Amino acid sequence: MSSMPQINNIVYLMIENRSFDNLLGWLYDNNNLPQGLPVNIPPLIPGEAAFHGLTEPGYTFANSLNGVSYPVQPGVSGDFPCWTPDPDPGETYEHVNNQLFGSTDGSNPPDLQAPTMDGFLQDYRSQTLDDDEALKILNTYTPAQLPVLNYLARNFAVSDMWFASIPSQTDCNRAFAMAGTSLGWVNNYYTDLAYPKPFDTRTIWNVLSDNGKGSAEDWKIYYTDLWLSFSTCFTWQIFPQLQSIPGAASQVNSIDQFYSDLTNGQLAAFSFLEPGWTLEEWGAGKYGNDYHPPGHVVDGEDLIRKLVTACYESSYWQNMLLVITTDEHGGNYDHIPPPWGATPPDDWRMEAGFNFDRFGVRVPTILISPWVTPGTVFRSETSVPYDHTSFLATLLNWFGIPQSQWQLGNRILNAPTFENVLTNTPNTVTLQIPDNWCSNLVLAANQPMRRQHVLHVATLLAAYHNVPEKAAEIVSDIHATCKTQGDLAAYFKKFELAVS
Repeated sequence: MSSMPQINNIVYLMIENRSFDNLLGWLYDNNNLPQGLPVNIPPLIPGEAAFHGLTEPGYTFANSLNGVSYPVQPGVSGDFPCWTPDPDPGETYEHVNNQLFGSTDGSNPPDLQAPTMDGFLQDYRSQTLDDDEALKILNTYTPAQLPVLNYLARNFAVSDMWFASIPSQTDCNRAFAMAGTSLGWVNNYYTDLAYPKPFDTRTIWNVLSDNGKGSAEDWKIYYTDLWLSFSTCFTWQIFPQLQSIPGAASQVNSIDQFYSDLTNGQLAAFSFLEPGWTLEEWGAGKYGNDYHPPGHVVDGEDLIRKLVTACYESSYWQNMLLVITTDEHGGNYDHIPPPWGATPPDDWRMEAGFNFDRFGVRVPTILISPWVTPGTVFRSETSVPYDHTSFLATLLNWFGIPQSQWQLGNRILNAPTFENVLTNTPNTVTLQIPDNWCSNLVLAANQPMRRQHVLHVATLLAAYHNVPEKAAEIVSDIHATCKTQGDLAAYFKKFELAVS
């Protein structure tokens, strides 16, 4: 029997590299809460804050640099607010150790040492041009600047105590999200195999297929972009055992097919969605809609606006659950210390001496459905916090597959699930995405170009298309034809088309 009989379809979108505070830290003001909001699951214990955001009474959130303390700021500003932070913060395991414990050498902390959350600024300063640039890591988006994501968090259900599975970057956290383990790896790169790292292990799709849930009616994967030079999507690329499922390739399609399936009544029970990747590194120079710094966050807002609106207007909405989360914090500031006590998924230990016994930085997770109470803030009802394996455990419970058949490591067996957030009767929900959702896009398009961005784009274009000798020529061409950020974006696309 399904653990969520109200739900017929689950859609799961994992975006990129943003912490809870960076995107949703100002969602509620604990000093001035609306009457009856938020609705807390489980009920609050005496003295517990209704919302663990940046307005908790009695707290001043700050980091220090060169002996000076700087507070966390509400709102991002500057020439390009929608690209903040730029450059991309450090997100490897070593950088995250610095951010969490205030160290500067990336070393492992002593066992059970409490994270101080005071190293974000000094760590980011090591990557930026000057102190003023480094302070951007303490700038956090307000609800007015990210109206789509904040609207959904406030009008459906959001967890303010959901953590990345490990304190590191994308690949390994996505491995936990889809396979319950990263096979001992913590960082994206290693020397023996080309990027991206393959995780040759059992996945959620293998579990489903091995238990009679392997058809296109049961699951599909949708990608917004193919991964660099590969002719497949990222998820397909990093999980060889997914590729071994008979007929699985036909169940991996572009995001356009998702919208067609939604319209034509072909939606699978479980749909996993990849966003369009922001790939500033590796010579790619490409900005997607995944919220990844320094990609344009309004492109991410547009992705989620389009996705949620399409689901809401479809015949599936009444019995649907959408789950939106980020894979990891991406080096962005958060004030909640990630806890120790995480269950190691297996015996693999491949990198950096990490024992997989503490969680990663807090990330936002939103449940969107007519079967959740508007304004809900939910947390684990057990001593174990939510992490990405909580989604896996909830999904497999929903499919009715017993734990004995999961075989996705030990972490998932202890993971709290979130079936309790759903109600027994649907709420009447009228989706009303704010009209100003694209205002930042207009502002950014009209912003004058910065020399730093011109050089950055030119270098990336030249490297990506293997014409490094043309970098100076591209700079001259940009200055001759572009005046605004919008012009620069148009040039970028035109250049790619011209040489493709």
